[in-house]
Amino acid sequence: KAVPGFRRLYTGSPDSIDERFDLVMLVHSLAHVIRPVDVLRLLHARIEEAGTIFIQTPDTAKSLFYILVADALTHFSADILRQAAARAGFSAVVETEGVAANELTYLGARRNEPVAAPVAEDPECILNGVQDNIRWLQRQIAGARRLSADSRSFGIFGSWLPKVSG
Repeated sequence: KAVPGFRRLYTGSPDSIDERFDLVMLVHSLAHVIRPVDVLRLLHARIEEAGTIFIQTPDTAKSLFYILVADALTHFSADILRQAAARAGFSAVVETEGVAANELTYLGARRNEPVAAPVAEDPECILNGVQDNIRWLQRQIAGARRLSADSRSFGIFGSWLPKVSG
């Protein structure tokens, strides 16, 4: 409420809001909702015809540790975010992967006509990428086990567990 120009806080579903906006911002929130494309479609209806949507979310392609965040329901790469926004009726005005480290920043224009979703990656490439990520996580686990072998305690991501015997 201390932000200059603040008028109202909305805490319900976007379809319960009867106003329209020039700009809707989703900062580190889209990954935490069920069915993000449906939420983007609901927001599309709340944005003025010449309005825009701003999305910032962790880039899982750059920081694989983000897949361990327990309350994240969707993990975005640049392609996945672009496709989700297009399916909801937005076309990219600005897409960057360098505004903030390990983050995707997307600014999309609201379109009235259908927006063709970008061509998805080849499923074989996606599967190979997932398998690479799993191998990477397995290497991280093996490394953590090596590091913790000689320690009385070992913490990861601010978590701490005492060393268990046996």
